[in-house]
Amino acid sequence: MAFACVLLIAGLSCPNSLSLSLRGGACDPARPGIVAATRHPVPWALALWAAVHALANGDAASLVLFGFLLLLSVVGTFALDARRKRALGAEAWNRVAGATSNAPFAALVARRLPFSAVFVPRWPILAGFALYVSLIMAHERFIGVSPFPW
Repeated sequence: MAFACVLLIAGLSCPNSLSLSLRGGACDPARPGIVAATRHPVPWALALWAAVHALANGDAASLVLFGFLLLLSVVGTFALDARRKRALGAEAWNRVAGATSNAPFAALVARRLPFSAVFVPRWPILAGFALYVSLIMAHERFIGVSPFPW
């Protein structure tokens, strides 16, 4: 879950014209940051959150709820790709999105980008870990269930 929180904060804070972001504008192709890891860091963070919670809870209601959210997040990445491709046009889309990938780290594994391209400033990483610690500490009080199995 810590990785999901970092992915969420880094995704919302990085300029990304290909997906969800709080900052407008296109990412710098020379330093794409978290967009080098995946074009859609926010939906993948939500997918990771849903998958971890489905596995942790395991009851039928949780599997339905978190499974639906997982499916919605993953399918949403393909819908975002299709929408942005229509908006930009195929040629511009291929130029902008060609080095990145929808699936996390697929562009790095395929060596379309060097790992050094995934430069994320310290503050989103620290803010992501702070969010994680805050959620862990508040989980039992607000959700009613301790996140720790002991």
